[in-house]
Amino acid sequence: MAFKVGLYDAIRRTAIAQREALNKDNLESFYDMLIERERLLEKVEMVNQVARKAANSGVEGVDPADAQTVAGVVREIMQIDAESEQLLTQKIYQTQTELGDVREGRQVMRAYQYATPVAVGGYFVDRRS
Repeated sequence: MAFKVGLYDAIRRTAIAQREALNKDNLESFYDMLIERERLLEKVEMVNQVARKAANSGVEGVDPADAQTVAGVVREIMQIDAESEQLLTQKIYQTQTELGDVREGRQVMRAYQYATPVAVGGYFVDRRS
């Protein structure tokens, strides 16, 4: 079970790294940490399968202290993920707002392009002449 506690602690550290990546607007690092979390969760599932097989074969159960530690770490992971989700939602909203501003700016630029007379048969003006 101690190995499982270590895995959940690694997931917690990865969740913290994801939150920090979001704070720094580093989406590439955020995505890399997401992949790392998936890998760690697969390991947790493998450990759970081994524990279930051991329990079915009459091997001693889980240490209650380890179970409490895992529960605490999982609660902390959930809190960090909630903060990350809120931060990501804010960034999405901010990006949508900025894109709206860009769209509006393009519309204004198009309006000015149509209003500006276009010179036909261009010529070169030399200041010396």
